[in-house]
Amino acid sequence: MKRKILNLLYWLLIVQLCTCSNSHSQTPKQERQVRAVWIATFFQLDFPKNNTTNKVALTEQWRQLLRQLKSAGINTLYFQVRPSGDAFYQSNLVPWSRFLAGKEGIGPEEDFDLLPTFIAMAHNQGMEFHAWMNPLRATPNQDANSLDQSNVLLKHPEWGFPYGNRYYFNPGLPEVRWHLLEVVDEVLSKYDIDGIHMDDYFYPYPSSGEVIQDSAAFKLYGESFFNIEDWRRSNVNNMIQELSSIIKQKKKYVKFGISPFGVWRNYEVDHKGSNTENRLSSYDDLYADVLKWLDEGWIDYVVPQLYWEIGHPVSDYQTLIEWWSSKVDRQQLIIGHAAHKVGTDVSLAWSFPEEIPQQIKVAQSYNKVRGHAFFRARSLLSNSLGVLDSLRGLFNHPVLLPEFPSQENRATCQVEMNRPRKVKEGTRICWKVDPKKESFRYFGLYRFDGPKSAWKKGKEKLLYTTPFGKNDPRFCYLDTSSQNEQTYTYWVVAFDRFHRRIGSSETKTIEVEGRR
Repeated sequence: MKRKILNLLYWLLIVQLCTCSNSHSQTPKQERQVRAVWIATFFQLDFPKNNTTNKVALTEQWRQLLRQLKSAGINTLYFQVRPSGDAFYQSNLVPWSRFLAGKEGIGPEEDFDLLPTFIAMAHNQGMEFHAWMNPLRATPNQDANSLDQSNVLLKHPEWGFPYGNRYYFNPGLPEVRWHLLEVVDEVLSKYDIDGIHMDDYFYPYPSSGEVIQDSAAFKLYGESFFNIEDWRRSNVNNMIQELSSIIKQKKKYVKFGISPFGVWRNYEVDHKGSNTENRLSSYDDLYADVLKWLDEGWIDYVVPQLYWEIGHPVSDYQTLIEWWSSKVDRQQLIIGHAAHKVGTDVSLAWSFPEEIPQQIKVAQSYNKVRGHAFFRARSLLSNSLGVLDSLRGLFNHPVLLPEFPSQENRATCQVEMNRPRKVKEGTRICWKVDPKKESFRYFGLYRFDGPKSAWKKGKEKLLYTTPFGKNDPRFCYLDTSSQNEQTYTYWVVAFDRFHRRIGSSETKTIEVEGRR
C-alpha cells in the first residue's frame, strides 16, 4: 500500500511539472536533433568488453556496438579516446591505454591504429564521432609501477599531484597546458573527427580530508589573484580558451564541447545560479566556470549532466532544464541523461520505466534544447526497464544534426535525381552527382505524400541520409514503405560538413499503381 501511494504521488508530480512545461513552444517532432551516447573506455565500462590486442575482435565489437546504437536512433558518439593521460589511438605523445590490452603501452597487434577504422565505420552509419578526452586525470590509480616508461608523468612528476586514489595534472603550470594543446593538436591533425569533447573532470571532485597540492604553483604563478580559488578557475579558463583557439585554427568544422556537472552554482550563493541546493557545483568545487566559456564563445556546445530525476528535492531536473535554457544562446544545448541510473539507483523515480522518456519530452518542450546524450552505452544497451525500447519509440524517425554556425563560404552542389520507379519491393529512387566537381558531405532524401502541387512546406518526411563522406557518383534508396494506389513526391538535398543545405534536386513524382 505504501509503495502504491508513493507511486501515485510521484506521477501526480510528473503531471504537474509537464503541465507547467506547456508554456513553452512544443516540438514533439524535431527534424534536427543530436542523439548522442557516451562510450566509456575508463576501466572498460563500455569498450572493449575485455582485454585484447586482436584487431579483428576490436573491430567486430565496434561493429556490433554501432549496429545496436543505430537501431536506437543514435547519431553522435562521444568515444573516450583519452581516459587518463593515455590514448586509444597511436600517439607520439602518450602511451596506449591500459584499458585496451591490460597493460599501459601495449597497442593492438600489427601496429593497428583502431581510431581511423572506428571513425570511418561511424561515418558510414551516418554518425558523428567526437573524441572524448579527460584532460587533467593523469592516472587511474597511484601505482607508478603500472605506468609505461613513455608516460609523461614519469618524465615530469612535478606536473601532477596526488588526490584521492589517483594523480591529476596541474593546469596552473603553463607546460601542462602546452602538453594538452599538443595532445589535442595531434588528434586533430591525424584523424577525421567531428568534435573534441571534454567531460566534468577538471580539478578533482572534493574528497573529505584531502587537500589539492598546488600551493607551490600558486606562489609562483598566482600572485595577481586574491585567492587560490580564483587562480584555479583562471587556469581552467586559460586551458579552455587555448584549446578552443587551436581547434578553430586547425579545423573550423570540428566542434568543441563540454559536458559539465549539472549545477553551475546555487542561487543562494550566486543569484546567477540555479534554484537548487546541491552541495557541489562546477564553479566552486571543480573550478569550471562554464558560463564564462559560453559567454566568450569558446565552446560550441554544452551537455550539462542532469543526472537527477524530475522532482528531485535538491537538484530538480525541470528546474535545471529551465536554468540552462536561459543561459545558452549561440551554442547548442544538449541534455545529458542518466541512463546508468535506470533500474539501479536507490531513488524511487529510477525504478519507473517512464523517467527517461518523460525527461526527453520535457526537454523537447524548450526551444533552446538541441538534443540528448545518454550516459552510457552499456547502460543503454542493457535495456533496463525497457529504456532502449523507449528510445526506439521516441527516435523512430531519422533526423538531421543541427546546423553548425560557420562563417565559411557555403559551397553549391548540383544534384540530378532520376524519375522514381516502382519495383517489386517498393519504390526505387536514384540520383547522381559529379564528385570531382561537387563538394558535399551527405544527402538527405525526403518524401511528400501526394503530388507536388499539394506540397506544403514542413510536411515532407526525411526518409534517409547517406553515409558521411561517401563520394560516389550515384546513390540509390529503396523506399519499402510506399503503398500501392498512392502518389509520392521525392526530393534530394545535399548538405556540407556544417550540416548546411548546399543544393538540391528537382522534385520527382510517382503514382504507385497495381499490386507488387
